[in-house]
Amino acid sequence: MSHSGLVRCGGIVLAAFILGCRGGDKAPVASGELLAGIPAMPRSAPMSSAAGSEAVEAAYSTQAPPDSVAAWYRQWFLKDGWRINGDLPSPDGGVTLSVEKDRRSVWLIVRPSARTSRTTFSVVAAGSDSSDTSGSHR
Repeated sequence: MSHSGLVRCGGIVLAAFILGCRGGDKAPVASGELLAGIPAMPRSAPMSSAAGSEAVEAAYSTQAPPDSVAAWYRQWFLKDGWRINGDLPSPDGGVTLSVEKDRRSVWLIVRPSARTSRTTFSVVAAGSDSSDTSGSHR
C-alpha cells in the first residue's frame, strides 16, 4: 500500500472509530476529562465538540498553515512528556499525529480548508481518564 493510501486508510479507520463511539441513547458517554490539559493552539477558534462512548473530540479553526499547527503540537506534546507514535503527512497538506501518555491516546488531525485560507484541526482522545473509578483499564 502506498504512503498516501495508508494515510487515507488511517483517516477512514479513525473516522469510523469516532462515529462508532457516538452510539445509541443508552451508550455511556466518554468523559471530557480525556482532553484535560491539552491546550488549543493559540489564536485558534473552537468549532465543535463531540463525545462518544469511548472517545471525545474538539475541533478548531485557525489562520495558521497546517504545518505550523502540527509543529506547534509536536513541540507541546514532547515538552509535556507525550510519546509521538505516528506522524503522517497527507497528500492535501494535512498531518495526522498519534500520541500517548499515561494510558491516554490522542490524535491530532490537521487539514487545510479547500475553500478558505483557514486550517481546521481536531484533537481526539480515547483511553482511561481520571473519572474511571472501576479500576479497570483497557
